[in-house]
Order: sequence, then C-alpha cells, then structure tokens
Amino acid sequence: MTLRRLWRDYRPRTLRLTPPAGYTLVLAAVFVAIYILLIEAVLRVPAVQSRLPAPSVRTQHIDFEIKLQRLREMGSVDCVFLGTSIVDRGLSPADFEQAYQAAAGQPITCFNFGVDGAGEYTGVLLAQYVTRVVQPRLLVFGVSPRLGNSWDEGSLAWLPWLKYQQGQFSLHGWLAEHSRLYGYSRPLVNAFFNTLSGDRRAYLDRMILANGFYPTDERITFPIPSGDRGRLERSNYAISEAWLSRLDEMLAFHRPPQTRVVIVEMPVHPVALEGRDDRLSDYADSMAAIGARAEAKGVPFFATNHLGALAADENWADFNHLNATGARILSRWLGERLANWEW
Repeated sequence: MTLRRLWRDYRPRTLRLTPPAGYTLVLAAVFVAIYILLIEAVLRVPAVQSRLPAPSVRTQHIDFEIKLQRLREMGSVDCVFLGTSIVDRGLSPADFEQAYQAAAGQPITCFNFGVDGAGEYTGVLLAQYVTRVVQPRLLVFGVSPRLGNSWDEGSLAWLPWLKYQQGQFSLHGWLAEHSRLYGYSRPLVNAFFNTLSGDRRAYLDRMILANGFYPTDERITFPIPSGDRGRLERSNYAISEAWLSRLDEMLAFHRPPQTRVVIVEMPVHPVALEGRDDRLSDYADSMAAIGARAEAKGVPFFATNHLGALAADENWADFNHLNATGARILSRWLGERLANWEW
C-alpha cells in the first residue's frame, strides 16, 4: 500500500453540510424565532399581564420592579414622591390627593416611587426617568439628614436598564425595556420553584398599592430592639457637602412652569433626638442648610419634625419610619400646604 493511498483513505475530513441539512437548520431557526415572537405577543396582552407578577428589570429591589409596573399601568400622573424607604412608607398619595383637592378645589393624581434600601441617590435617578417618560408637573423629594455623611449612589445607579434609560446602550438594558419574555422569565421561574425571591415578590405585590404606596401597620416598641438601637446610636444628622451636592441635583429639576420641585423633611421619632444636644444641634443646622439651599433656588421646603400630631408612638413603625397612621397625617398636612402655596 502506497503512502498516497494511505493519505487518501485516512486524511482528516472537515464537516460539510449538504443543502438539505443546512435547510433544516435554517428552518429550525425560523420556527424558534416565530415561537419567541408568539410568546412575546401573548405576554403583551393586558389580560395575560394582569395574571402575572411584575416583570423584572434584573435588580435586587423587587419593590422597585413592582412600582415601575404600577407606574406604567397608571400612565399619566401629576406628581411623584421620590426617595428611599422613608418616602416609600411615609407618604400616602391617596391622602395627599384628598387634602389637596379639598383645599385647592381641583384634583391631582400622585404616585409614590420611594424605593426601600436603594440608597440616598435614588430620588435623583428616578426623577430623571419620570420627567422624561411620565412628565409630572410636581416632584416631591422626601429627605432626611440621618445619612447626611454618606455618599452612596446605591445599586440602582449601576442597573443596566436605568443606564439604558439614560442613553447608555447595553443588551441587558435593551432586553429589560423591550422584551416581555426577558422581563417575565425571572419572576415566573421564581414563582414556579417557590423560591424566597418568588415569595417576597408575591408578598410585596399584595402590599404595594396601585399608587405605589407601601403602608405598614407596624408600631414602634419600647424598649427599642437591639438591632434598631444600634442603628439609632450610629445615626448622624450632620450633613456633608457631598449630601448637599445631591440636594442640588434634586433642586435642578425645578423648571417652572413645566416641572416644579418640593423638598419635604421626612421626620424622625422624638426618641432619635431626645437627650442628645449634639444631635439636636446637628439636626437644626442641617435643616437650616437644606432650607437655605432650597430657598435660593425658589423651591419650597417643608419642615415637619415639629408637627405635634406626629409625636405619638402610634404613628411610627420604628424610630425612622412612619406607619400608615403617621403617613396619613403627614400626607394630608402636606397636601393642604401645597394646595395653598403661592408659586
């Protein structure tokens, strides 16, 4: 046997697709694409969406995803409450609307876009989104100097979906905005396998109202639990220049008459300040600095920690969060004040 014959019989051969095999692969790809498009179409039907959990934009903040869906369902709103958990639980749109309409004689529709644990920069990030998409005429930022020395942009700042909203393209951001299959896949998988994330989503979906408000009936207890006591002792009410620069970003959204901004102090329970002259002094200085900054921009600032109606323990979930009863008092007070404000 010659070398030429050996090479002919044993030389390696590359895979070659004959026309029928290539046609089969193309046909399979077409069928997969059609199948995906059909699923996308079904998931866009309102009757189907009403039976599904809120779609995910791939963030750990499930309450944010639920509120984003609630906001989309509402469509047009006149005002949006922005901030962290202190706004999430502390401002009731329904009570605000009722008081505002009673005083002003005209209706107003509001939405609570406060996000639990998302960082102090949350209000600015979401204000950028709502002013572009929803275009409310009033933005209400709820602030507190409790974390005045921190400069934490929070995890939402790095969310691909939010960056996509800001004009920074990414595949994840594009899919989160445009693909219902991508959005619903995670919550449906979690619900099917009964994961903790799925249970948490189901719970928050029941608790968060259509207007974004997350009411809680919890009530502060004494003595304060050790975990809350530790957070209370670490609280610092002196605000830094970094915090004030964040406030400046909030005030920059004030562009009357199209968009107006209001800054509201989200109060703390009296126990947070009692017996601590240093904290009282820092708190007073911080409130004065916030008020002066807002006044310089022509933005109303409403201080609320002096409200005697909020002092009772029955209005508080803990030393830093109002419960549903306290939120009702504060929201009605704020609605009446804003209705009578001379812009």
